[in-house]
Amino acid sequence: MPQPPVLRFQVPYTADPPQLRSEAVGIARVRRGAAVVALDTTLLDTVDNRLLRAGVVVAHRVSQGRGEWFLSAPGWSHLPDAETADIGDHAELPARFAHLIRPFTRGALIGPVASVHSDVQSFALLDVEEGSVADIADEQVTVRRGGVTTARYREITIATTKRATVQQRHFVIDAMLAISASPVNDFPTLQQRLGPPATGPSDFPAPHPLHRHATMEELVTHVLARDLRRILDAELAALTGDASDLREALSQSHDHIRGFAHALDPEWCTETMEALDDARGGDPSDAAEATNRVVDAFVTAIRAPRLGDVSHREAAPLLLGRAEQAMAILTDRCRVLDPANSEDSWTAAHQAADQLAASAAVAGRVLGRRGAKALEVLTEVRDELSRCIGSDPVVDPSGMSPAEAFEAGRAVERTRQERLVSRAAFVGRWPRHLARITKQLRRAREKR
Repeated sequence: MPQPPVLRFQVPYTADPPQLRSEAVGIARVRRGAAVVALDTTLLDTVDNRLLRAGVVVAHRVSQGRGEWFLSAPGWSHLPDAETADIGDHAELPARFAHLIRPFTRGALIGPVASVHSDVQSFALLDVEEGSVADIADEQVTVRRGGVTTARYREITIATTKRATVQQRHFVIDAMLAISASPVNDFPTLQQRLGPPATGPSDFPAPHPLHRHATMEELVTHVLARDLRRILDAELAALTGDASDLREALSQSHDHIRGFAHALDPEWCTETMEALDDARGGDPSDAAEATNRVVDAFVTAIRAPRLGDVSHREAAPLLLGRAEQAMAILTDRCRVLDPANSEDSWTAAHQAADQLAASAAVAGRVLGRRGAKALEVLTEVRDELSRCIGSDPVVDPSGMSPAEAFEAGRAVERTRQERLVSRAAFVGRWPRHLARITKQLRRAREKR
């Protein structure tokens, strides 16, 4: 079985250096590297450590008299795995870094939350031909929070080369065990070394998998977690120049909340949908503030959805019953439609289709393929009905020439005629739409 090329050990902080020279196995000498490299790191975060909890590290680092800013967010697209910036003339966080972390901080102030001092000594193990058998990094670290030392630890990493033999590897491992070192696959994360609140759950958790008998709480948490991650990803993309997905992500979330509106706390729904509306339009600065409100609302709801008595009820039958009720309303409104009906009649039908599509969008998560098929038809119906509503353009002929006024009137008439044609087409297709939706909902019910 092939051995891993890198060996990692947690070592008692004050342990003696391991005895790694052995002519018997062909390790002729240990070559010490340059002087110990010292690194002082000041971590910056919000009071509740929301950056660290999300896997984002912002720090000021000083090594060998040179200072730099550091940003690392390997788990997030559109953010750097690791990026540094010179301190410059002002000891303030670079504007680019502040810009990129804004979706995570959401207006909260950041400041120093911990300091980390590390001393790293490097070594090389050489064989009798002066070839490198392994490179070693011995790091001693002290963590301080609030001026108090909270952790001291030592990590030794041994990267073996292709020259290393099996006997040499075993000798190195035995030498490390002799100083009470513990072999590990990976070292604890920075967050684990820091402890609470850095070890708390992320504000942006990955959604848990769903099963067909998921409760309403499980379903709501899953959908909102997916939506929140999508909003954040789209917001990060917008910060780096691509804003195309953010509006769509916000609109989809708006539909999902409407789909859950019968179960969620009404006040929370109203406030969150208003924030979603504000985030989709208006002044960019106002939209950014509204997006922060949306994210805060989702973070709170994912931790503890306000669902009342339905929280632990199975989601699928509950949502299916809701969809069937909404379908009955849509059917009542659509079967009496005529191209000549009032605008109010067509608007009411569109609103019913829109609400039913929103309900089906969240129900489809637990209704499987049948639910997805019904959603496809409902989306088609909603889109068709959207072409059947609308008011005539307002034309002010004052200031127009006779020719311009004539053309404006023709444009109004064309719009009216196109709407009437769309209405007639919908009336003709409605029986087929009804049959398709009813069939898919019936099959979804049977599958339960």
